[in-house]
Amino acid sequence: LIGVPETGMIAGEDVVGEFLLSGPSLAASYWRHGRSESLDPNMTTVAGRRYLRTGDPGFMHKGGVSVTGP
Repeated sequence: LIGVPETGMIAGEDVVGEFLLSGPSLAASYWRHGRSESLDPNMTTVAGRRYLRTGDPGFMHKGGVSVTGP
């Protein structure tokens, strides 16, 4: 999904937003410096569903996906 976390909306066609991930295989935390750290600071709600923010900008165009960031 490409969403706009600041507004909580799904990005429309040709609107740059952020790649957001959701699903049953998404981890709740990650291992760092010998301890588990929550992913909560990187989570956002868009259209009523929780997503992990990737920080990667992109947009949808004619059914395709384009990444616009570095």
